Amino acid sequence: MSDIKRSECATIILAGGNSTRMGTDKFNLILNDMSVLERTIHLAFKVSIQVVVMTHPEKDLPVISISNPSLHFFCDGIANRGPMQGLADGISHIPDNFAFVFVMTCDLPFIEATWMLRLQQEMNSSLDGCATITRGRVNPLLAIYRYRALEYVPELLKHNVFKPIRLFDHFNIACLQPESTDEEMVADMNTMESYLRARQIHQKECKKKG
Repeated sequence: MSDIKRSECATIILAGGNSTRMGTDKFNLILNDMSVLERTIHLAFKVSIQVVVMTHPEKDLPVISISNPSLHFFCDGIANRGPMQGLADGISHIPDNFAFVFVMTCDLPFIEATWMLRLQQEMNSSLDGCATITRGRVNPLLAIYRYRALEYVPELLKHNVFKPIRLFDHFNIACLQPESTDEEMVADMNTMESYLRARQIHQKECKKKG
């Protein structure tokens, strides 16, 4: 089990996609009076002390109600180059005194800090990162990495490598699969149907608590 401190960690939230299958920007979708992006930002601050949100350069910035001097919004330097562009630009805005960087997307309606901390706890001196296995597939965009691993992303882009999974070719990155009871926690939503289902579940949970 690692002894990584919250003060050693930053987070990059990727919100620069086109949301083609959803049909509308995912980061603005509402779950219990809070956008998916706002929910993700709140979670990120539970596990890190600086949060960088990467957005699409040709779209309006998300409207959020969170005020925090350690929250920063930036646009991808080049539009429509996928998540690697967001990672490359995102890491350039994070000081290198942060040893570890969490990576998340803004389409995770059920993600909790407990999962991010589980990824963190898997880290040891020999690992450069730990990513999530979601529905049988490795998700390199729900992960924790050493700073130096993400610092290498611009080099991959120079060689037209656009798949984040290719980081695994150059660094020692482990994978963690949730228990069957936690699989939904790490699932993303890409269609309006999946969003409506997530909203319904959140509404039911809110009624139980309230």
